[in-house]
Parts: sequence; C-alpha cells; structure tokens
Amino acid sequence: MLKKINLIAIITLFTFATLNAANTILKVIGNGTEKTLTETAFVEMSKETFKVKKTADPFVSFKQLVEFTKADKAKTVTIKSIEGMSLVLKAKEFEKAGLIIVSDTKKNYFRAVVKDSAFRNRWIKNVVSIEFK
Repeated sequence: MLKKINLIAIITLFTFATLNAANTILKVIGNGTEKTLTETAFVEMSKETFKVKKTADPFVSFKQLVEFTKADKAKTVTIKSIEGMSLVLKAKEFEKAGLIIVSDTKKNYFRAVVKDSAFRNRWIKNVVSIEFK
C-alpha cells in the first residue's frame, strides 16, 4: 500500500513539474494590480532580441512592462527569482533593462538583463515575479 502511495505521489509531482516547465509564467505587479504573463504572450510582446553568447532571445524592456501594467508613475522595479534572489532597478534604467526568455536544455526561464552592463552580476535568472513601485 505504501509503495502505491509513493508511486502516485511521484507521478503527481512529475506531472506538475512537466506542466510548469511547459508553461513558463511570470507574475507582474504594478499599479495595485497583478497580471500573469505567459511565455507566448511575452514573445508576442517582444519588439527586439537580446544576444547572449550565440543565441538571440526575445527581449521585453521594463518600459514596455510598465505600459503593460499601466504603472506609469513607477520609480523602481523589484525583480525576484525562484531562488530568493532579488534586484531593484530605478526608472532611469527601464529602457535598457528588461527580461529575456532563455531556452535551456531542460526548460525555459525568464532572466532579467541590463544592456551595456559591464557587470553581469546584475543579471538574475529564473525570474518569477516583478513589482513596479
């Protein structure tokens, strides 16, 4: 009986992980509202690409995301990753900073990047939420 329960739990977790990996989702908070941005909608919203190594990934600036959330008076954006890392950027960087979708061998994930930044330690991968304040 215990083996059956463990097997069911493993199958359930695998199914949940597979569904999550297939549907990369980002929570965008701004102007008192919370919106969900799917990978498909993100790619449609993208107007340019960002080159990392040899690939060109879809890029959406934080300025575009401000328009998406209608948070026109936002002075900062707080970016949070699944690992608990966070980064705060000021409004003057909204045009040159944004998000890309990185295709890994195992899954796709959102990554925050800053164009023309000499310090890639400002980049955060596995972004799950951003909040405009």
